[in-house]
Amino acid sequence: MRAMFNVAEKWGDFEGKNPVLAVNRLPMQEKPMRILKKAEIDRLIKISNGLTRPLIIIALNTAMRKDEILNLRWNDVDFDGGFIHIRESKTSKIRKIPTNQAVRDAINRIDRAGEFIFHNPKTGTRLNDFYRSWNKTRKAAGVPELRFHDLRHTAATMMVQGGIDLVTVRDILGHTSIRMTVKYAHSTPESRVRAVNVLSDMIGGKEATKRVTKLSREHNLATPSN
Repeated sequence: MRAMFNVAEKWGDFEGKNPVLAVNRLPMQEKPMRILKKAEIDRLIKISNGLTRPLIIIALNTAMRKDEILNLRWNDVDFDGGFIHIRESKTSKIRKIPTNQAVRDAINRIDRAGEFIFHNPKTGTRLNDFYRSWNKTRKAAGVPELRFHDLRHTAATMMVQGGIDLVTVRDILGHTSIRMTVKYAHSTPESRVRAVNVLSDMIGGKEATKRVTKLSREHNLATPSN
């Protein structure tokens, strides 16, 4: 309503002060991110079939949004250059995403029966949704609460934890601000150990690294599991 009154004022169709300008917006409850474990990923891919499997593989290996994947046309994939061109996105930002072998293999297994890579087998038109098969797959894999968008969260988090810098992750995700990408930079016990080991290598040498690693292992053994 605030935006509507602003537009009306701009067009000269409303005189006076925006009546909802001082109204506080209701707080939006952000849904928690669900990050898959390696065993869950393996299970999800193994159980999936049909077009659901390449959809899952592409999402996990590119961090693309669901609509970005469903909007893919065959001419958006540069097999020689190893890129996917995203021309239709949430931010209207055109970007290129490198493809790994898993993505290329998944796409090559799909029959070319139309303009869109993910198409309705009966009509040949763009696949609008795959909720039924996705719902069946996630339940069979033991992750019934999983959203398809969580595959994007998982991919982004794994890239950050794998040492990829936030600027690169931001560009792959298509974020307009680095602040949106920072939420994927989760600190883990393993990453904290690696961090101090880097400092130890640079400052104290290998012997100091061994001492830090030994202490961290002793701490992990002494810490009760949740």
